[in-house]
Amino acid sequence: MLATLTAALILQTPNYAATWQEVSGAISSRYYARAERRTEMNALLTKYGPIASAAKSNEEFAATMRSMIAEFGDSHFDFVTAEDQGFAMMANIVNTRGMGRGTTPQLPNIGAWFKRDTGGFRVMMVLNDSPAAAAGLEKGDLVTTIEGNPFTPVKSLQPFVGKSVKLTFVRGTETKSVQVTPIEQLPYQMFYTATQKSTKIIERNGKKIAVFRPWTMVDIQISDMLGIFVRQGLAGRSDALIYDLRDGFGGRPEGFFELFFAPDYELAWGLGSVTSKQRTGYDKPMVVLTNEGTRSAKEVVSAIFKKSKRATLIGQPTKGDVLGTFPQMIGDWGILEIPMVDLAFEGERMEKNPVQPDISVKDDPFRPGDEQFEAALDHLSK
Repeated sequence: MLATLTAALILQTPNYAATWQEVSGAISSRYYARAERRTEMNALLTKYGPIASAAKSNEEFAATMRSMIAEFGDSHFDFVTAEDQGFAMMANIVNTRGMGRGTTPQLPNIGAWFKRDTGGFRVMMVLNDSPAAAAGLEKGDLVTTIEGNPFTPVKSLQPFVGKSVKLTFVRGTETKSVQVTPIEQLPYQMFYTATQKSTKIIERNGKKIAVFRPWTMVDIQISDMLGIFVRQGLAGRSDALIYDLRDGFGGRPEGFFELFFAPDYELAWGLGSVTSKQRTGYDKPMVVLTNEGTRSAKEVVSAIFKKSKRATLIGQPTKGDVLGTFPQMIGDWGILEIPMVDLAFEGERMEKNPVQPDISVKDDPFRPGDEQFEAALDHLSK
């Protein structure tokens, strides 16, 4: 029986040398700068190949990949495992496009997205009306433990889905703790719900200012939501709009800017005794909010608004992470993201070339409130 169990474990352990061959072959054939940076690319593959092939675990292989990818220095270049939030997100993309090898895993989460950092995991974004938001977690917090044990953004939450749990975190120089109840969702649903919760109208100085925050531009359901928001929703009753493109994820820009350049006319559909009305576009004043978390397709949309002067950009420069990519499943435990396409806007390369705001406003994490959002409200209310 022991021999049978040992054999089963051996069969379940990936052949990391074969995995490396799959990964290196994909990079060599699909990397966008494989011609211009061939010598450098081959040197990095030669350097890290033996280390990755000799890995003893998925995490050891992934850590080697992350070290190599850091030396490439490109955006949209990553290797994630089921221990990472990005695994479920990318699997959702792959499976939605019919290119996956299984079902998308449900993601245990608290409505926050994390990045590895010294001593824990740094909060990169807190979604609207999420458990994390309700508990008072903020962007920049360093989460260290969960119920006294080391915190990780996926595995450590799994046993506590639906249960209140204690998180300890560091904010500035203070150590704090909160109670939060993890939930479980598909990643698309997580960002769809947060986008839906972001929509509202705020009254300031007699003006009705609508708000829409697309947390990702990957999901066509979110661009459809934007269409309803503009044509039949809150935007039609507003005097101005805040289009919040801070943080979150990119995707494709199509469907996320066109309505704001269309003429604003009212259509009325007579259905017997019922009349249904909708707008054809949105031509009222706008602010687009940007920060260092505005990346990928959101940067393209920001550049379109800035170049056309259709909206005032307020906040901080965007990330400068604008390369085309598509994730590739590696076995059933890893996903490789390779930058495959370079992108230029009006002849100017966008990678490492952030879109600059028209009005610079820093958002100090150690001061209460959202200074960039308040600046947008003040600008539009005038």
